[in-house]
Amino acid sequence: MVKKYFFLSLISLFLTVPKVTAKKAVTSQLSIYQFDTNLNKERLIFIDTADFVKNVNTSGFVGPFSLQVELLDLDTVNIKFSVQIITLAIPAKTYSRIFTDEYSLPAKINNIEGKNKSRYSFVITPLKAIDIDSTVCPFNDKSKGSFTFTPSAHADIYFVPSSLGDFYWDSVKELLESNFSRFQLFTNFSLPGKTLVYLCPCPLTSIIWDKRFGTSVDPTRNICYSIYNKDMNTTDPFIITHNMVLRNYGYAPLFLSEGLANYFSFAIYDMKEILKEKKSLPLAQFLDSYKYQQADPILADRTSATFAKYLIDRYNLTRFIDFYKSADDINLKNQLQKTYGKTVSELETDWQKYVDTVQIPPEKYAYFAAQAELMLNYQLMLKYTQSFLRVAQSVSDSSMALPMLTRAYFFNGNYYQATNIQKIIIDKDDKNASKWMELGSYEMMDGYYRKAYNDYLKAHALDSANQIINFNIALNCLYRGKKDSAKTILLNNLDYNKGAQAQGETRIYLANLLKDSQDKAQQKKATQYYQEAISMFKQALQANNASASAYMWIGIAYLGLDDVDNATNYLHTAEFIETRPFYLGMINLWLGKTYEKAGDKKKAKEFFGKVLSLPSADYNQREAKLYLKNQNTKK
Repeated sequence: MVKKYFFLSLISLFLTVPKVTAKKAVTSQLSIYQFDTNLNKERLIFIDTADFVKNVNTSGFVGPFSLQVELLDLDTVNIKFSVQIITLAIPAKTYSRIFTDEYSLPAKINNIEGKNKSRYSFVITPLKAIDIDSTVCPFNDKSKGSFTFTPSAHADIYFVPSSLGDFYWDSVKELLESNFSRFQLFTNFSLPGKTLVYLCPCPLTSIIWDKRFGTSVDPTRNICYSIYNKDMNTTDPFIITHNMVLRNYGYAPLFLSEGLANYFSFAIYDMKEILKEKKSLPLAQFLDSYKYQQADPILADRTSATFAKYLIDRYNLTRFIDFYKSADDINLKNQLQKTYGKTVSELETDWQKYVDTVQIPPEKYAYFAAQAELMLNYQLMLKYTQSFLRVAQSVSDSSMALPMLTRAYFFNGNYYQATNIQKIIIDKDDKNASKWMELGSYEMMDGYYRKAYNDYLKAHALDSANQIINFNIALNCLYRGKKDSAKTILLNNLDYNKGAQAQGETRIYLANLLKDSQDKAQQKKATQYYQEAISMFKQALQANNASASAYMWIGIAYLGLDDVDNATNYLHTAEFIETRPFYLGMINLWLGKTYEKAGDKKKAKEFFGKVLSLPSADYNQREAKLYLKNQNTKK
């Protein structure tokens, strides 16, 4: 489970106050009360704020029902808005009102019928008028043309064309479908229709967001929303499983619905640490819906997930569902004790013992590390992989964990540690050419060129026909100033079988060496190699549109052809979708070269500076420093 909890700060980046492009909006407080028949009064179960933009239909699932609000008009004194509530029930009940109100005065809808004859009231209180920049996040899920979609087995995945979701929707499909199928098998759900999943590049003003997680789930419309960009990815499997729970079993306090939805999450991993560090809160506090939503989101999330898993594993799913169906926001504590025949204190003690003693199988760490990689969360991938190695119980486990750990260190830009782990791998098997080649590559990234060269030679001795090994030897020679040796190796590496490995990269580097020759024939060859490489990588993009490296190599080839416009476009596309620091360093280096060639010294300096600010490979940093030094010398 990988949820991000800095949603409020992200909103402040998107919702600014401009001078010209501002749209009128109102910040409003949303409150929900449930009538307590024992106390004969209303109890607050939910409170939050949301911004409503004029003439934008804004919707979301709030408390026990779906809410739609449209700000119809406003001035300095009055606000006019429509409110529609749809309950999650069969049949659904609808409540609608149009209010004209003054700021700070509450507008209320009473007697909203919930489950088991419970009664709720909804209060919206307009607080202040604000301006929102309409250009920062101009998309609206309810407007035609903003989103397009691609279908999968159980979901239609919506994304804005050319956004990050457009490139990575296939990874999202893999993530969601695998979790959907497992959860469906576990619960035996039978759901008509597909879930609509929106990968939003920014927080849409047409959505009421759950600020705890940066998501929105509305089971009444069978729809989920998440933020999907390089700075924030909230597209967790939880969004689709939570939607499934609410659609099948109806509303229950979030402590139950979120807990059940997270049954297959990795919450147990974090909860063990939380209890060990004595950071937990009394369980009774989470049985109060208002307090649950006001608590630290990570702590509340892990508590509900592991407590639900404890109840299901210790007793069974059927009893949990009976508990779920009988509980509402007021009687949750009483229904818990009634269903399980124990006090909250007794259940809490048993649950903590369960968390402390339950064993996490080693393969779970591998599974969630791979899931973290799929979500582009490389730090979490590293954390889980390190834990996987620590708990490895067999040679098979460690043989799987070590390459995953090397990969995780590489994705995080820690080439030194990647080198150390790769050496351990080779100690266990020194007859694998690819493993020696990987060691050489990591050492070269850290600037150990002679060591890398020796590693490449060992790889070559084990597999002399391997074109990728030969290509890396050529690069090593090139970075050590041996251009003639590099050229000879690259020429020998040429293979006109277009599907052969490293052929596009070989042509580009060979063309770079031939381009500045005084020999017209070699210049012509360079042009031919650039064009062939472009064709190869464009063909690769037809199979994988999210290959940042393919865009990068095409951009480099276009720069070799002096086509600055195409080079800029392809390199910026690569920069936009790439998330790994090694490749970002290389992309920024070539963007610097592209702007240098275009005569834009300021932009060139900016991108060369980015190379140095990233954990880039040593050879890319050296080249960036040289360009910056030359720029300063020319001044």
